[in-house]
Amino acid sequence: MVLAGGRDRLANPEMVYQEGYVQTQSPDKQFIEVNDAGHLDILTGINSPQEVMAPIAKWLHERG
Repeated sequence: MVLAGGRDRLANPEMVYQEGYVQTQSPDKQFIEVNDAGHLDILTGINSPQEVMAPIAKWLHERG
């Protein structure tokens, strides 16, 4: 799973997608862009539980 913040000025979503998601060799992968998240907001932002942690938990549950 590759996550990107739409407001990230250090690693913008297009860069994360191209250099992270596309370059990953795994056939089982997913890309999530959190539109209102900056670089650290992706994990610590007010919407992180529902926009980041819930999809991660679901993705892991489906594979575990």
